Amino acid sequence: MINSNLKVLYMQDSKKQIAEDQHFVPRSYLKLFSNEKNMLSVLDLKNRRTSIRPYSSVCYDKFFYGIETGKADEVSQVVEEYLKYIENKTPRILNDFNVKILNNEHISDGLRYNIACIMSVMWIRSPYLRKQINKMTEEATKWTLGFDAGNKELYFNKTKKLARENNIDVTDEEIEEHRKLVLDQKYKIKSTNYHHLVLFDKVENFANMIYAKNWRVHIADGSYKFFTSDTPVIEWFPERKGLYGASFLDRKHYFATLPTILIETIYPISGKNLIRKRVNDSKVLMLNAVRVENSLNYCYGTDDKQYRILLNLAEQNNPIKMAMKRIYNVIKN
Repeated sequence: MINSNLKVLYMQDSKKQIAEDQHFVPRSYLKLFSNEKNMLSVLDLKNRRTSIRPYSSVCYDKFFYGIETGKADEVSQVVEEYLKYIENKTPRILNDFNVKILNNEHISDGLRYNIACIMSVMWIRSPYLRKQINKMTEEATKWTLGFDAGNKELYFNKTKKLARENNIDVTDEEIEEHRKLVLDQKYKIKSTNYHHLVLFDKVENFANMIYAKNWRVHIADGSYKFFTSDTPVIEWFPERKGLYGASFLDRKHYFATLPTILIETIYPISGKNLIRKRVNDSKVLMLNAVRVENSLNYCYGTDDKQYRILLNLAEQNNPIKMAMKRIYNVIKN
């Protein structure tokens, strides 16, 4: 998984320091949204509170990239090494892109692809995506178990066979009680991070799809600025049609590269693959509302004046995301 060469290098170097506090949003990226004192204005989405924090003190967890969060293992160190390699290149690439966008210079295919790679990595590593994947894994597991439990004879036979293989004594009453529990589905399944972490092997695949889409680059032209969050690359799903819902290409992705620049990727259509759009305060507010709706717990920016506006809009509904949904529906097309 990830990169076998990095794994070998890590295992050979016994002097490597164990990385315990592992960031899921790069500090160098968060710094772009901090003020001159390296502080972030933080919006707590759950509790509707604002605070001021150093940019280096947010968006991390103990052994976030371990098979089990909080538990040290080799996997967490291999992933951390892989991400450090990418993060060392990220500031230069973002700066090159931002300068060219603001100066109305040509964006080469190579630079656009590098940005797509950065977006792919940031999208994959977020706790928001991990939560989604764990939820889908739990639902799929429950569906599979429920399908088996629907056939009583099959369920009894499979359970008894499994019990014999593991030298476990189990009664028919215990099997039936368990079968009813499975059918009821009122139980929790504890997931590891495995299904999330294996996505790092697909970074290039997702980068190719992001690169293939059309890009709208919004440039904030007023007093309001874009902010970011614990989910730097947010994903917006169009209205579901059919059994399987929207494909990756059908979804919109939003990524702020500076407080004045936000990339929106849309389904690839004919025409220019990248266009610049200067937007006013009203549009910035709506785009930031999309971020609030699709982030996990926190948003980060240079000041809190937009937070107060968004919180005031949310007062008529509970929780905050109800109000945000009304706002971002305005720009869904």
